[in-house]
Amino acid sequence: MKEIRCPFCGRENTRGKYCMFCGNPLAGGEPVRIVGKASGRKEDGERWDPETVYVQSRGKAIALFAAITVLIACVAAVLLIQQRTPGVSYRAFAAPLGTPGASGMEEMIGMLTSAGMSPVGDTYKFNDTIYQQFGPFSILDENTSYSIAAIQDGTEMAVAHAFDEEAGVYTIRRQGPVFARLLEKLTKKYGKPVIRGTQDYYCWTEQSELLTLYYSYKGEIRLEFHEEIQTAAVQQI
Repeated sequence: MKEIRCPFCGRENTRGKYCMFCGNPLAGGEPVRIVGKASGRKEDGERWDPETVYVQSRGKAIALFAAITVLIACVAAVLLIQQRTPGVSYRAFAAPLGTPGASGMEEMIGMLTSAGMSPVGDTYKFNDTIYQQFGPFSILDENTSYSIAAIQDGTEMAVAHAFDEEAGVYTIRRQGPVFARLLEKLTKKYGKPVIRGTQDYYCWTEQSELLTLYYSYKGEIRLEFHEEIQTAAVQQI
């Protein structure tokens, strides 16, 4: 393709009636290179300095790219917030493991059902604690026998998942296969646990949240979530 040299800035153009660098017409004029004002604009008969125009154009392009990047990031953040399901927690021990951030039993049930769990029967109260039972469910690729959500006196919430272990007598130091698989997956996800309590249980903590894994006195595996309720007013059923 034939190249056309601009008679004003001397740069080569491949097409068009006007120079793509300085904006002057490609037809007529003498090849002249005169430095204009710092703005690089053509004023009072001055001709543009191509180097100044080039530097300014490059700066504008960088600024435009940065602005577009920031705009895309803002739009992505807004879309992410809009896509989040109301009543669903995105914190560490979120449903189906637990219900972090819930303000009451109704919200706890909403979080667990949104995760796919099914309530069994109605909510009931015993002493100062409100309960809701859930049917069997798969958690960390292991099947539960049942789960229970509870709120005690408006001060603490808990979700307990029960798993059946294979035949045998086990402790957390002599683990059965189901317990060992749960421990491995939880450790991979939340890091190395701490062994605590006279009952001996593995423990993971995140802010005010607590996740424990242990054998109950019946040899049943229990995976429990606990969190203190921070708000004074708690919605209960």
